[in-house]
Formats: sequence, C-alpha cells, structure tokens
Amino acid sequence: MRELLSRYALEHLIDHTLPGIEAPAAAISAQQPASATTTLYLDLDSPPSSSGISECEAMLLATLPDAAQRSRDAARAAPADEALSERAYWHDSAIEVTNYHQFDPAQGCVVVVNALDLIHHWPMRKTPEYREKKARAKSVLLGRLIAAFPVLQGHVRYVEVPTPRTSLRYTHNTDGSG
Repeated sequence: MRELLSRYALEHLIDHTLPGIEAPAAAISAQQPASATTTLYLDLDSPPSSSGISECEAMLLATLPDAAQRSRDAARAAPADEALSERAYWHDSAIEVTNYHQFDPAQGCVVVVNALDLIHHWPMRKTPEYREKKARAKSVLLGRLIAAFPVLQGHVRYVEVPTPRTSLRYTHNTDGSG
C-alpha cells in the first residue's frame, strides 16, 4: 500500500481512521521529495539554431562545480533562506536547455531552460514578493542563457517563468517536486 500512496493523497484523500494506515503514513511522511524546478519558457523570433542553440538538449554546467556543490549544500541546510537558494540553484548550478524547435519546427521557436530548485524559499503565489522573485529568476536564468549564447540577445519575444509553486498548483506533487 505504501508504494501507491502519495503525500497529497495521504494528506487530502485518505481516511486516517482506516486500519493499518499508520505504517504507510509514517513511511510517506519520512520521504524527502525530489527537487522541483524553476523554468523559463522562451519564444524566439527565429530558430534557436540561428542563436547557437543547435542541439536538442544541452547543459550549461556550473563554472565551479565544487563551489556549486557547497552552495547547494548550504541552501539545503537552510532551505527557506532566499539568498542562499537563489545563489545555489539559479547562479551556481548547472541548468538544462531544451530546444523544442529541433524536435518539431512546426510548433515554433521554443526553448526551455530548467534549473533545479526547492519550494521553501518561494513566497506564496499572487503576492508582490512572488512576482518580484519570478522577475529575479527570469533575469538570472535568461542572463546565463544569453551569456552562453550571446547572439540570442534581442531575439526573445516572450518569456514565462513557472516555479515550484506553479508545479505544486498543477500537479499536487509534494513541494512542487518533479
């Protein structure tokens, strides 16, 4: 039974008076959820390959991998610390780039950038603090992408930034995890 229950189901859908629920509930509560992501969805005015993004998938690696690991360790030790988390996940760690135009050009010039993240430092949605944080995430992650692909500058038509809170809203996965 433990394998079939998610934390959301346990917290919101399961009758806690069911016989035998204690052991699966304890096991689920003890699990650490996977990381979430902060994502950039980009719509470009030309194929990504014209800006140097020619592969289907690419990683922008951490400049200093050991420092990135220490940064993530510090953020995980204090997950609600906004500055530590932003530094660890947006500035220091590797980010993944997917060129969807390479998969299906008919669907547009779409690029997606994913950065691992945790929900704990994100304010509640629909607040000024949340909107400000999304703007910071957009600035940092788009800045890293443009630094890696400078020709991209001026070719971004639209950007959307889903966050771990967005994932939580739509999936009900614990802490917006992946």
